[in-house]
Amino acid sequence: MYKIPDTLTQDIDKFGRLSGGYRKGDVSPVEFKAFRVPLGVYEQRKNEVYMARVRATGGVITPKQLLKVIDIAKSNGSNLLHITTRAEVQILNLQLDSVQTVLQQLQSVGLATKGGGGNTVRNILVSEFSGISNDEVFDTTPYAMALTDAVVPESDSYTMPRKMKIAFSSDDKFIDYAGINDVGLVAQIKDGRRGFKVYVGGGAGSKPSVGWLYKDFLPAEDLYALVKGLKTFFNENGNRKDKYKARIRFIFYKLGKEETFRLIDKYVEEAKKSGKTLDVRPDDFPHSKEGDRTVVLPFKLGNIWLDDEAALGKFKAILEFADRFGNHTVRFTTRQNIRFRNIPDSAFAEFEKLLVDFSADYRKPLVLNNIVSCTGADTCRLGICLSKGLANAIYKSLEDSGLSLDHLDDARINISGCPNLCGQPLWADLGFVGKVLHTDHVYPAYQVYVGANYVDSPALAESIGNIAAYNVPRFVADLVAKFNEIADLAENIGVEINFGKWIRSSAGRKTVAKIVAKYQNVPLFSEDKNYYFDFESDEVFSVTKRGKPECSAGIYDMITVDQQYIKEAQGKDDYAVIFHASRMLLVTRGLDPQQPSEVFDAFIEHFIDAGYIDASFKPLVLKAKADGKGGTYDSAQANALADAVNALYLSMDDALQFKKPDDKPSAAPQPKAEPEAKSEYTRSKDLRGVLCPMNFVRTKLELATLKTGDTLEILLDDGKPIENVPGSVKLEGHTVLSQTQTSEGYWQVVIKKK
Repeated sequence: MYKIPDTLTQDIDKFGRLSGGYRKGDVSPVEFKAFRVPLGVYEQRKNEVYMARVRATGGVITPKQLLKVIDIAKSNGSNLLHITTRAEVQILNLQLDSVQTVLQQLQSVGLATKGGGGNTVRNILVSEFSGISNDEVFDTTPYAMALTDAVVPESDSYTMPRKMKIAFSSDDKFIDYAGINDVGLVAQIKDGRRGFKVYVGGGAGSKPSVGWLYKDFLPAEDLYALVKGLKTFFNENGNRKDKYKARIRFIFYKLGKEETFRLIDKYVEEAKKSGKTLDVRPDDFPHSKEGDRTVVLPFKLGNIWLDDEAALGKFKAILEFADRFGNHTVRFTTRQNIRFRNIPDSAFAEFEKLLVDFSADYRKPLVLNNIVSCTGADTCRLGICLSKGLANAIYKSLEDSGLSLDHLDDARINISGCPNLCGQPLWADLGFVGKVLHTDHVYPAYQVYVGANYVDSPALAESIGNIAAYNVPRFVADLVAKFNEIADLAENIGVEINFGKWIRSSAGRKTVAKIVAKYQNVPLFSEDKNYYFDFESDEVFSVTKRGKPECSAGIYDMITVDQQYIKEAQGKDDYAVIFHASRMLLVTRGLDPQQPSEVFDAFIEHFIDAGYIDASFKPLVLKAKADGKGGTYDSAQANALADAVNALYLSMDDALQFKKPDDKPSAAPQPKAEPEAKSEYTRSKDLRGVLCPMNFVRTKLELATLKTGDTLEILLDDGKPIENVPGSVKLEGHTVLSQTQTSEGYWQVVIKKK
């Protein structure tokens, strides 16, 4: 198991203080979120309902620990555990006043949520077969565990521009998730030495890409230096101002492969100088013995419900039985199930009776229980479509179709309710990405992706077209029927074929495109309202009830917290202005001082003495340190300090570097000036290419600088931007005077400020 970070008790105590202050109104929501999200605590779609994401490196958890998680969840009011696609488990539907207790109780059984969210090193993936497969190069589980032990406690794991995801593969003929993570590590042996093929920069979110092959072979003893170097490289070169361009792959897009690799080499070589290596403990994870059995227990959409006492008692009996055979019998899978391992053949018949008694799904075709969905719009604040409802509808459609599903054991069907792609639909044989389309009314729809290659040569699935959500289950059944025809023909001539290989082929893609075309007709709302309801919803589809997303929350949100405190304090509390101006940028230096005196000392050292803020402000800061809240201060000077700090922040580049007053102007080419606004509008702004919700945020910022009655012209892309931004503007109370699609396809929207 991984080691609990030494700072965890302190982290949980701080969470308790902040949550108490938040409930009293003394701590702002942004300040609280900035701390709790990297600790793995998220607010769900319903306000003030929370979940805690429990780290399970490589999906590893002992039966005793999982039994404890169940007890902890139930005793603190949760009715649901959820297995994620990163092979960890979430405790859902918690009230805030119980979360600290949950964190403390998890710690007591060797489990933690730290790093479960925000801009951190996330749960490290390992193949569910690692340690039990005879085809693997070697078991990578001990390396993933040692890497977790090393990097989770490090402060620079929490100061990154965005999250970092790491995945191991133990089989060099099946790279799987190593191909689409920020760091992918595939087991290799060269000249008798263990090591890894290394991919860097993979990701299936905005502007997705498979990883770039960085090293054909990296010795295992250099693994820590690799990850440490990559963290430093990411911290100093990642984009911190646009979260949609804040993953490692965007550095490749910006600098190109050769320059990016050159920089990575430099940081990795620097990290090697520390001499630090991982404490790998292979004996902690013994390989499966001959005659041991493994089996998957399915959980539909990864949900383990806790409110059915009879069913829960049966599940606990399964875990207690598995516990008889040691700590290495349970692993969460990326298909959101549990794989039981190392069950002796002599005990398997008795064990299987328990599985059958607990789950009606256990004996059903594997493809039904391998459908993966993100949590979707019913609980996620980013969600557009009800992806879990679609997953259930596909399940039912296939189950009721009467079709043979025997050829689909390895088929991957993945669903994401929005373009954030948490359901990993671009790393599947058949993927669906939620979106909004419209006739005379908006309706839920999905973009169809097919043919990812996660076996040998990594390649993302490709888009085939769009289809209304209502038609997707029938589309899938039609596709399976067609594949069965092909599989039967292949079997008759002695040729093996699987769904993934077929759908990657030219013939498979053409078949998908043909079936998609069959379902393109969508009737008007007045003709058939079924198309305008999402699955498992009794309300007409709408996108106006979405909450504010939390996925990218991190400690850099603290900058905006201090900016807001400064704004509120000006003219009322000069000490507060000085304090928050002094604290505002300390986070960019990885500093989190707890006492006011430490804040002032750090500000003087890192910003005044370093030459970023004029030395004339030093006496003011020293006076604030000495006199505290009871002192008398020059308001004009306090406000001037705040202005200087804000101006410095505006000069910050993506690598957190600031311009000093005496810095020479950059020789870099200056950006082109924006075209002047058309005379009939107060201001114009081209927001084409700006993703949601940033296009709305930038619209709000522009409106904030205008007077009542002024007009703002914005240009928006077709699709999600035009579907979301005008409606959001109206909800803010402004008037949309017109929205017109141009002959080039983009939209012109004219807004009158309220």
